[in-house]
Amino acid sequence: MSKIEKHKIGSYIEQATGFPFESSKFNQEQNGIRLLRGINITRGRLRFDSDNEMYYDDREADFSKFHLAENDIVISMDGSLVGRNYAMVNSEFLPLLLVQRVARIRANGTNLDQNYLYQFISSDYFIKYVDSVKTSSGIPHISSKQINEFEVPFFPVEEQKGIAEILSTYDGAIDKLSKLIVSKEKQKKGLMQNLLTGKVRFKEFNKDKWREFPLSDAAWYQEGPGLRTWQFAKSGIKVINITNIVDGVLDLSKTDRHISLEEFNKTYKHFEIQAGDIVIASSGNSYCKHGVVRECDLPLVMNTSVIRFKPLENCDYKYLNQFLKSPFLKSQIDILITGGAQPNFGPAHLAEITIPLPSIEEQQKIAQALKSADDEVSNLKTQLENTKLQKRGLMQQLLTGKIRVK
Repeated sequence: MSKIEKHKIGSYIEQATGFPFESSKFNQEQNGIRLLRGINITRGRLRFDSDNEMYYDDREADFSKFHLAENDIVISMDGSLVGRNYAMVNSEFLPLLLVQRVARIRANGTNLDQNYLYQFISSDYFIKYVDSVKTSSGIPHISSKQINEFEVPFFPVEEQKGIAEILSTYDGAIDKLSKLIVSKEKQKKGLMQNLLTGKVRFKEFNKDKWREFPLSDAAWYQEGPGLRTWQFAKSGIKVINITNIVDGVLDLSKTDRHISLEEFNKTYKHFEIQAGDIVIASSGNSYCKHGVVRECDLPLVMNTSVIRFKPLENCDYKYLNQFLKSPFLKSQIDILITGGAQPNFGPAHLAEITIPLPSIEEQQKIAQALKSADDEVSNLKTQLENTKLQKRGLMQQLLTGKIRVK
């Protein structure tokens, strides 16, 4: 194997940035050519929907040099995720017009393979490089010159192609799993909607009347007390807030807010959280996000913007858990919620929420069906994370030459 040399990519690519657009000429009526803006680029893919899709109609201008082609690499040049938002253009999105603050990269000869370059742009090496050169004040930004100065190992071209082919196999598996997860989550949402509204019943319960009750008839709930900043201490009992609710559980790894044992025992002992409590966020843009408290999270005390729930005798715990993370609950909250920029709700709003309460036996069957759907999605997400880790490990070996492709 030949010695591996690193070269700056600037001499081996055609780079362009988009035209300085006139936003007054943007339209969403599909007049003209669809624009590729930074908002359309996420890590590894392009995204267009009704909220972010724009077109540019100026038929007198010649924008041919800003037209994108299949396999062009595009990078968002500014924003909090600069260096992390990149994609390779797929023919299904063409024609596309490159706009300002997005860079287009295209290999200009036979010494650098486009797919190999894409794998480097998608690697941690590029992220680390961008983090080292991006502007540190205002909106983070990288320039065309800085992109040109990014260095990659120049393996023989056939080896570059071999490396790209191996890594793209993992990309295909990751993409397939990602789409399957989206599909399964959509199916779970539909199943939840059907089962929690009685549109679909299990045969053995078809003759039973489907009834709804106030949420207070099914669950006890309590809002946090609203601790003040001056009450926080560095030790004692940890205090939960809405940022701790992550992916259905609590993440307390970065929490350093406590209240003293003395203050806890004196005033706040009745706000102590217990294992199995179901908690939801009651304010902020992520209101209604949901988590379950585990034994390992304790001891813990509540704070404002968090509400905890416990089922009453006529409500199955697992059924209540599924209801509290369902769109059936959130759709009711959406109608009642207050606060515009900082939406929030509390016990007064929950008093107007209704919950379907079939028999305990039917609740248990509903909960089991939804849990099975949750487990399926969870297993797919585990597979996805493992595949990403495998690719990252192999990428480290291949892109550094520790493993060579013959």
